Amino acid sequence: MFITYRTTENKKAARINPNLQVWPAVELVIKKAICLLTFQARGTGDDERLTRSMLVGDPSEFATVLSGQDEDLFVHNIHLLTPGEMNGTESWKVERLLSVSHVSWDEGGEKQYGFSYEVDGAYCYQDVPKKFVESTKVERLIYHESRDIHPELFDSH
Repeated sequence: MFITYRTTENKKAARINPNLQVWPAVELVIKKAICLLTFQARGTGDDERLTRSMLVGDPSEFATVLSGQDEDLFVHNIHLLTPGEMNGTESWKVERLLSVSHVSWDEGGEKQYGFSYEVDGAYCYQDVPKKFVESTKVERLIYHESRDIHPELFDSH
């Protein structure tokens, strides 16, 4: 999904935390949808929350973050970064993600899997071959903004 190069690693970050690796840039291996999660976190003993963002290539990976939200760690919003081939334009686009589902379709007698993304403006993108878009079935809802974003946590101390 993402490629990093050892030659560009910022080694100074390891002085702060030996488990931390920092790169000024990452390379995308393939053009596909990427989720950008913005979350707030507060460590043990910290008074203030830090706002951070995380790039996630597989939406199934953020299910753990969504299910473990509390006043010390919560998702503020999720955006979807899509290549032009997926969003119908000539360039990459960032849009607010409203929902994402794990979908399946039958291709030559074999079940295949992908994702369906609903974004602001009532647009829906799928990483499904065009000839199978109409026959996709929702396997499970991974994320829905109204279910998984909790504004009441934003202002709690």
